[in-house]
Amino acid sequence: MRLKNTLLNRIDNGELLPGERLESERDLAEKCGVNRQTVRSALNVLIEDGVLIKVPYKGTFVAKQIVKPSWGNYDAINEHRGFSSFLKAQGFFN
Repeated sequence: MRLKNTLLNRIDNGELLPGERLESERDLAEKCGVNRQTVRSALNVLIEDGVLIKVPYKGTFVAKQIVKPSWGNYDAINEHRGFSSFLKAQGFFN
């Protein structure tokens, strides 16, 4: 998820500040040279992670307070976050 990492880097670098509105999905897709569905998928992951907040009819915003997820780091190379990965992160599997 290269786009997800790009957005996280923009937040870390202060290019996107807490509470700031992101570009539209269409603009992000054009800017990054990807399909809108790819943008939508990356945004949904970041929304689930609590990094972004989607406000209907307003846009997608950087969360005012970002909490690291309990399942691991954002920068994990292979992010397979299905139910079994969640259980593994919780210590149920070796």
